Amino acid sequence: SATSSATSSYSYAGGLVGRNSGSITNCYATGHVSATSSSSSSYAGGLVGDNGGTITNCYRYSGQSFTVVKKGNTTYSATNTLGEAKSLDDLKSTTFQVTTLGWSADDWTFTQGEHPVLKNVGVTE
Repeated sequence: SATSSATSSYSYAGGLVGRNSGSITNCYATGHVSATSSSSSSYAGGLVGDNGGTITNCYRYSGQSFTVVKKGNTTYSATNTLGEAKSLDDLKSTTFQVTTLGWSADDWTFTQGEHPVLKNVGVTE
């Protein structure tokens, strides 16, 4: 749910991925997104900034903001609305995470009303 931003000559910023040319499946993103470039090439989206791949069963927070600032400091509302918009309550629902996304308690720690936590992060064996 952190804010994502990118600034360069060509900027790609997304709540999950800036630029996709592969396959993204069973995910969601909640953070606010902005992209700024010194040229006319900036892309921002709630889930993916620029998509050339496939997106399946992915969602984004309906209250996200995603903006693009292009050459000349002109600000635009990004129109990249990939991923179905859902409320934050829906995205934080254990039922949604397990049933809709297919996430497993083998990999995640679920607490109703919160984002899940990936197990074994930072653990070395």
